[in-house]
Amino acid sequence: MQSKNTVGYFRLLRQNPPFRNLWYGQVVSELGDWLNSIAIYALILKLSNSGMAMAGAMMAKLLPIVLVSPIAGVIVDRISRKKVMIISDLLRCFVVLGFLLVENQDALWLVYALVIVEISLAGFFEPARSAIIPSLVPKKDLVTANALSGSTWSVMLAFGAALGGVVVHLFDIRTAFILDASTFLLSAWFISKIPPEDKPAKRDPQKQTGYQEFVDSLRYLWSEPMVLVLSLLK
Repeated sequence: MQSKNTVGYFRLLRQNPPFRNLWYGQVVSELGDWLNSIAIYALILKLSNSGMAMAGAMMAKLLPIVLVSPIAGVIVDRISRKKVMIISDLLRCFVVLGFLLVENQDALWLVYALVIVEISLAGFFEPARSAIIPSLVPKKDLVTANALSGSTWSVMLAFGAALGGVVVHLFDIRTAFILDASTFLLSAWFISKIPPEDKPAKRDPQKQTGYQEFVDSLRYLWSEPMVLVLSLLK
């Protein structure tokens, strides 16, 4: 079964250039995400050697997703998903370079602020990436495309964390942040090669407003603890 799935992945990537570019963008973007996590934790340990400071960084990575995910879901239903992803990548490139300004323990607050902004931007990238997949692949390949995206996230978690450790050990933390910033530029370039999307369909005025959808999304997350946990892990 695993071999059959792998063949399906290669076939999809070979025969579908738009999805292939999206997948390339996902690979380098998520690689940068996990490389960045290792670099941030290494920076905090170097400056403070404090478990509380490390816990603060972890909270800064988790909490923004709770609020950003519902907002992002509303936005990506209204504007170009391609533009959302490119803007998210470009902004994250500049945000990551901001970590180079942190040189002592007094600037730890800047680490937390940058982490919150970066994770918030990632909260727009992922829903847009997931939402654009059905427009890039035929219906018969949709399951394969979604499975490949999920598998890629898992592989990048392991590979990106390992790469981050190697880069920090062999070079330094600053090099890791610079590499991370470059991954977002590369991701934006791949995504820019995806064909333009169809214009979003006009919304029925009788349907919910964006605010109502946002509130309903928060209520749903609150009422479904397992979904909330999965959204935080993502």
